[in-house]
Amino acid sequence: MISGVLKANELSEVGALIHSEKALLMIERDVYWPKWDSPWWYILLLEETGRLAEVPVDAFKELLTCADRQYLKVFPVREEDVDGPVNGYTEVMCFCFLGSLMKVASKLEFDVFAHVPWAKTWLTRYQLPDGGYNCDESAYTGSGKSSLVSTVVMLEGMIEYARFTKDLETFAPNMQKAVSYLVKHQVYMSTTGKEIPDAEWDKVIFPRFYEFDFARGLEVIFDFLLLTGKKIRAVAVERALALLRKKTD
Repeated sequence: MISGVLKANELSEVGALIHSEKALLMIERDVYWPKWDSPWWYILLLEETGRLAEVPVDAFKELLTCADRQYLKVFPVREEDVDGPVNGYTEVMCFCFLGSLMKVASKLEFDVFAHVPWAKTWLTRYQLPDGGYNCDESAYTGSGKSSLVSTVVMLEGMIEYARFTKDLETFAPNMQKAVSYLVKHQVYMSTTGKEIPDAEWDKVIFPRFYEFDFARGLEVIFDFLLLTGKKIRAVAVERALALLRKKTD
């Protein structure tokens, strides 16, 4: 029986930790949980700190294989979408995981959809009318409102996938809709231009993992503009840029 967490005292230890037999056994058991202490979270940490080259290729390939095996091939939003009871924590791939998986796989030169081909249609199938995504399934039958958090992570994944494959067309409409959603929110505000209650998105967060802050929103918008050569109205990012200047002065 293996214990449920991985622990590293120094960032320099993480690559070897992911390469350990214990890490591989944990991936085979669950590619995601336990949150914050499984190999997946250490892989994200290496990506965010510019040390992705330290991720063992065989461990990441095993993670892709296990993700294909572990998850349902749909994001169930209604009872009739699946047969019988479902564990939403362990059997359903959330959009934050999918977007991050696209990003990391692309940077490691894996075509994520060669390993989880069923997820490719999700980018269109589960994009909400306002242009974003939401890991909360109730949004698809209720409010119809996207999540800034889920949308930013998915957009990051689409951008990195487009860079890796040099295919700017396949997900071009999806990326454009997601950026338009962020622009309508002035990166981190409500659609009415007000701060969102109980959200501290005006703070810079590290490590981000699946967390959202205004700087992450700005970064993904500019990554999209650099990738596509498109333009947006400056007023859409004015408040976020002013906040960034304030933070860096």
